[in-house]
Amino acid sequence: MGTALNTNGDRAMQQVNFLARGVFPEKLDAAIAQLEAEPAGVGLDPAAVYEGLSHAASAVLAAVARVAQRVRDGFPLHPAYILTPADLYDHEPMALATPAELLALSRPPNGLCFIHLEGDGHFLVYYGTLAFAMYGRCLVASRDAPDTPTRRFLADLHGFCENAGLARAPPRSTRPAAVPPAVAVPAPAVPPAAAGRGRGRGAALNPAPAYSYRRQNR
Repeated sequence: MGTALNTNGDRAMQQVNFLARGVFPEKLDAAIAQLEAEPAGVGLDPAAVYEGLSHAASAVLAAVARVAQRVRDGFPLHPAYILTPADLYDHEPMALATPAELLALSRPPNGLCFIHLEGDGHFLVYYGTLAFAMYGRCLVASRDAPDTPTRRFLADLHGFCENAGLARAPPRSTRPAAVPPAVAVPAPAVPPAAAGRGRGRGAALNPAPAYSYRRQNR
């Protein structure tokens, strides 16, 4: 379904980080509904029956290519396809004091952004494959549950940044403030039963549990 989304060439949308931000299911539904509402021979056939996920994905890609050609022929791109900030949500919030250098790593050419997933006519033709398979992300009503791999990875990353002092580091372009000598503080004792349950400073990483992936034919 993500292949029917379009950045419309908007730079802000093109620089959205794929791992950091997701698309609300309602937007995906609206894009597919519009694809089915296109003229016969252009969009999807609402009455079509597909043999499987691969067959359905191929049909969506073919319909998206026809819509892109129709736009090149002078027809306007329907707003149902176009991504806006209101269509996106954060997988995990970034720390407010995250330095500019760390944020820059999530943008092109370093981060995996929507512009890297674009194809014909700014449609995100590669979004669907990554959203289905990468880091166990799933497109369901509850979006990313707390223990899905993406959220676990980002939560651990925040902990590492805090422990390393990155969340408090000023940008390199500014003069760092004077910092008093560090004082060694003994680590608090952690009961064995509680080890590995936390996130962030002083928390041990949980061993990755076995995940079951539900395939969604959306």
